[in-house]
Amino acid sequence: MKRLAFVAALAALLLSGPVPARAFWGEPYSIGQIPVRLFADPSMAPQCPQDFGPYKRAAKTWSTIAGSYFEFGYRFGPRSLQDLNAEACDGKNHIEFVPIGDPHVLAVTMITCAFGKRETGMQLNSLIPWSCSGAPGPGEIDLETVALHEMGHMLGLDHTPRERSIMYPMYMGVRRQLRNWDEEQVCTLYPIADWPAQVERDREDPQPDGALPGGPDPAP
Repeated sequence: MKRLAFVAALAALLLSGPVPARAFWGEPYSIGQIPVRLFADPSMAPQCPQDFGPYKRAAKTWSTIAGSYFEFGYRFGPRSLQDLNAEACDGKNHIEFVPIGDPHVLAVTMITCAFGKRETGMQLNSLIPWSCSGAPGPGEIDLETVALHEMGHMLGLDHTPRERSIMYPMYMGVRRQLRNWDEEQVCTLYPIADWPAQVERDREDPQPDGALPGGPDPAP
């Protein structure tokens, strides 16, 4: 069975060849950007248009690491298309489905703002037969696994040659949990010891399910 490649930045990875050993990718988000804001319209997903679960679960997995202050917030819903069309360097981290011609490329993550604070964007290949069930059929790809990998890039992790890590650059089947190495890298980038005490008190009562203040945008 072919192994399908993830892509970080804009450089395509081949199905074979050396795997980079770097741990981090770009500058991390600043404390003032936490929780990192994700914006997406899941209706763009061809096979599971109204299932927000894969995105929410992937975001929560990265947001609940002991010893790290990192956290994703999100706004998922039809009206978030307005946010997808916003200007670059607006502080919003976009997730969208686009046709990527190479069938071996599942997704692309890129740094979308080169000035000031970190901002990223994730593009998922709309030509891939995605699955949201957790039990992909023949030829299908688990959306949550790919979202979890790409969100790792968004928060600042690079690929690793460790095959059991979610940041391994090849799709190895359904993987919805982090390994110790993944969590250790996030704690290195975003150690809880660096989180200001006053802000920590503000975080004790988060929005439900990681939603940004006000919750998901209502349907028009």
